[in-house]
Amino acid sequence: MMNRRHFLQFAGSALSTLGLTHLDIINQGNRYAQVLAQSTPRKLALLVGINKYPRDRRNLSNLRGCITDVKLQEELLVHRFGFNRDDIVKLTDDIDSPPEYQPTRKNILEKFKKHLINQAKPGDVVVFHFSGHGSFLPDPNPIAKCTDGKSDDESNSTFVVADQIQNNYAPDIMGRTLFLLRLAL
Repeated sequence: MMNRRHFLQFAGSALSTLGLTHLDIINQGNRYAQVLAQSTPRKLALLVGINKYPRDRRNLSNLRGCITDVKLQEELLVHRFGFNRDDIVKLTDDIDSPPEYQPTRKNILEKFKKHLINQAKPGDVVVFHFSGHGSFLPDPNPIAKCTDGKSDDESNSTFVVADQIQNNYAPDIMGRTLFLLRLAL
């Protein structure tokens, strides 16, 4: 378990390695806020929060704040950036969430398509927020391979969804899928 000081040191080192300074992060945050605050015909959001993972995901611990992240993100979007609550879809594993609003792979992809892709028009603001575990899975068709065969390109970043593993198949949503969804917007 990493303590807070070590985490902050690690995060600072990682950001420095990427060439991101404190000023860069502030500037990017300001640009993000300007886009969200624009007066546009429509602002759409899909917010996903997963605290509890199936038992077959033994390597993943349950989380505590993901549903709270979704609630806080919704309040921020409504009160600070002028989003209409009716244009925000939330998928959480909250006990009160009906099955069609559980954060399963099917529901996330379906809501992304129906709520964001099918409704967004040029000039609209669209937000996708995910709070939960991420992972890496082997990529069966890597884009590039290093000559030493140890390239990071041979794995793909994923969002871990609330589905159980079936037939040794992890239902995670891969980075490539998110890239294609973004292009469809």
